Amino acid sequence: MRTLKSFAQRYLLYICVFSVTFVPINVLAIEGSSTEAVEKKKQSLAQTEVRKRATKEKCQSLDKISARITEQLSQRTSKVEEKRAEITAKFNSRQDEREAELAKKRAEWDEKRKENFDKLRARAETDAQKEAVEAYVIAMTDAIKERRDANDAAFKTFQTDLGAIKSTFSQSVQKNMTATSGAISQAVTNAKSACESGQDVSTVLQDLKNAISTARDQAKSNREGISKSELFKSVVQKRNDAIKANSEAFKLATEEARSQLKAAFNL
Repeated sequence: MRTLKSFAQRYLLYICVFSVTFVPINVLAIEGSSTEAVEKKKQSLAQTEVRKRATKEKCQSLDKISARITEQLSQRTSKVEEKRAEITAKFNSRQDEREAELAKKRAEWDEKRKENFDKLRARAETDAQKEAVEAYVIAMTDAIKERRDANDAAFKTFQTDLGAIKSTFSQSVQKNMTATSGAISQAVTNAKSACESGQDVSTVLQDLKNAISTARDQAKSNREGISKSELFKSVVQKRNDAIKANSEAFKLATEEARSQLKAAFNL
């Protein structure tokens, strides 16, 4: 009995020693394992955050690209507007100079013609000759006025037609620039969306470069298709034909007057 009691006491002692010695070690091992997992998770989250931040910074570089492209388009638009204003100013200046020169020439021609009329009057001796001279003066004066009015109308029509061509051309240029700007802006928007969705940044940038290149090639093609040369040639030809017709009408109107004048002076 004493032996069994002694065995039981020793067994309990072993259990206590085992509990004191080994159980805390197992608990520390579990706690250590849990701490290591937490640290790894923290590191993983930190690395993910770093990658997200790096991706965000790279994606934000698209904003710089967009701003640079927008600035380039704005500068081009400004240059086009300046060139257009310069061309318009030169055209108006040349037009004013032409009208001033024409008015000067017409005044000189009128003065010279008046001198010729006076010389004819001085040569007229008979009443028939005097009447023929006055008839000739009236016929020539009327014919010249009609030709001038017709020529002025032809030039006015030419200016109107030319203005319509310029307006159409300007609208086409503006439409092309707007389309190009829109295409590039859409390409940048698509690139930003693709970048933010996690696509490879280098691939996104290359796709953006290709899209911009395509938009610019299309703009160039559109510009080459916008030609006003043929339209300009047509309105110039229209004006020239009108002036030629006016000259023919003037010639016919004055031939009879010249014939009667020559007859009166026996020429």
